[in-house]
Amino acid sequence: MLPAAVAYFAVFALTVLGAYWAIFGQFRPWDDEGFFEYGIRLLDQGHHLYSGFYSDYGPFGYELWGLLFKVAGRTISTDSGRLIQVGIWCFSSLLLGLASHRITHRLAIGISVQALSFTSLWVMDNEPMHPGGLIVLLLAIAVCLVVFGLDRWPRMCLFALGAMVSAIALTKVNLGGFAFIALAFATVMAHPSLRTRAWPRRVVTVVFVGVAPVLMYSNLGQDWDQRYAALVVGGTLALSIVAGVPELTAGGSSALLLPSVRSFIGWLIGGMVVVAVVIVGAVLVLGTTLNGLILDILIRPLNTGSVLQVEPAQLGSNVIIWALFAVGVAWGLRRSGALGLSDHFSGLASGLPRILVGLAIWLSVASMAPFSVAPDAVFALAMPLAWVAAVPTRAQLATPPNYFMRVFITALALLEGLTAYPVAGSQVWFGSALFLVCGAICVADGLADLGAWQRERGSAGDRLDARQLLNACAIAVALVFVYNAEQDAASYRSIYASNVPLSIKGASRLRLGIQQASAIEQVVALLKDHCQSLLSIPGRSSFNEWTGLPTPVDLVIEENGPLAMSTEDQRRALDTVRAMPRLCVLMTTETGAGATTGLVVQYIADHDRPIATIAGTSISGNYSYTVEVRKSKKYRRAALSSARHRR
Repeated sequence: MLPAAVAYFAVFALTVLGAYWAIFGQFRPWDDEGFFEYGIRLLDQGHHLYSGFYSDYGPFGYELWGLLFKVAGRTISTDSGRLIQVGIWCFSSLLLGLASHRITHRLAIGISVQALSFTSLWVMDNEPMHPGGLIVLLLAIAVCLVVFGLDRWPRMCLFALGAMVSAIALTKVNLGGFAFIALAFATVMAHPSLRTRAWPRRVVTVVFVGVAPVLMYSNLGQDWDQRYAALVVGGTLALSIVAGVPELTAGGSSALLLPSVRSFIGWLIGGMVVVAVVIVGAVLVLGTTLNGLILDILIRPLNTGSVLQVEPAQLGSNVIIWALFAVGVAWGLRRSGALGLSDHFSGLASGLPRILVGLAIWLSVASMAPFSVAPDAVFALAMPLAWVAAVPTRAQLATPPNYFMRVFITALALLEGLTAYPVAGSQVWFGSALFLVCGAICVADGLADLGAWQRERGSAGDRLDARQLLNACAIAVALVFVYNAEQDAASYRSIYASNVPLSIKGASRLRLGIQQASAIEQVVALLKDHCQSLLSIPGRSSFNEWTGLPTPVDLVIEENGPLAMSTEDQRRALDTVRAMPRLCVLMTTETGAGATTGLVVQYIADHDRPIATIAGTSISGNYSYTVEVRKSKKYRRAALSSARHRR
């Protein structure tokens, strides 16, 4: 235990340093973090979520972080929000590593997954405080619940698992829906009292496999959509084929390790309902109307899909071949009785392919050669291979809890791979993290099959030598992945060290490039000097935090700008803009297709007067100026201070 604790702590310390350097060494122009942090600040000030200001994400993240800062007696800032993101990144990696260790009983595999998780979740520094990071952490907790608790405390584990599904759904509705479908699929396919019934298996299979085509129906005329749908269908169908084999679990008294069907489902649903009632009840008590809640997290996201700049995952036509290959192999193995059940099926022939599959999943998710089939869609190879993790080894059939764990983790990884639809970007990596656990299971199963094959064929000395060789290989692979993580951390440190501190209250931990830091400091000084309120188009609410200037709450919008608002909302916003004294507008065209169009933007263009343009960002206002901006004392002080600071 002590060597394992030391190893995990050492890698955890490495990831904390690397994550800190990465997150505090940049500021992204799209500023999603400002949107979420400003929303938490508004909620803390008594504004009503959804009814008072807009968000298309669920209330759980706002309530969780709002409560945390309320208990701490502090107000959220850029620095504190990014420290939270460091914790999310590092603890997600640690939990996935620990879960993999528990499943495989191999420290080297657990360390490998911890290091790979840190490497593959590099997008955590793109959007601090984005709900995607919180969802990765919730998914990691859900996996740990199944891995550590299902065979020991099944009822408590099931209740907590249901609670995690509700928390995910009330953070981002579609991802919670995917988690629920994966949970239902695993329950029917793995519970001894359900897996022998034909109609429940058929129903959950149709739903499980049909998720992608239904979700993507409106875009199925496009090549990228067809390839994405084919990839998901191939992975889910392959899993459905192998998960429907009743002989894959051990029978007898081991079936008693899971509660009865009624108790099993009851505890799951109980956890979902209790947590959903608490989360929704809390936001309603804080003043949100039920209509506002439903409108913002269910109705409006459906309507805003047409205004989003779709950034599809780049998938080549080869992914269709991989999808067909996955289904064909799964079907062939099931028909031949070779799913670890036949005495004539060699452990060598089973073990080596499993190890190769596991390594391919790991390397593809980490975008490492030679398995980076689609660098911008790292799930492209993992998705058609993940089903292998659900097939127990030939050496020992799985108990019902173990089999449920296998099917659930694999099904969850496959459906969460849909996170990147329709907008890829950071969501590609957020949705691919669980595939690393699938890869860990495949590698461990392969090693187990090779060990069984060696025991059947060799002498005692040969068996000992083979075991030592396999362990040495596993340790060597882990060291390679840890070294790769260390190189990533060193790269983050190099960038962080070459930058300069940002002299802004609440963001003093940030170290940015000289030009970017100077431009931000000058913009902040100008806004403080000339404005009483601030509207940014597209949304860059970090400047509200840094200047202390409020935005009219009905104009708090994301990076898609006023275009994401209905015409009626824009008219109301226009009335607000007209009535606001000394309202300044911060406008940039760096991000957000169409974000600088609409009634509000047109009115500003026609009536506001320019103040300054700094590094591609224009500042304008709706009042007459008596002081020339470039001669403003505060502006000159900020510029001189910035220049002295850079020397």
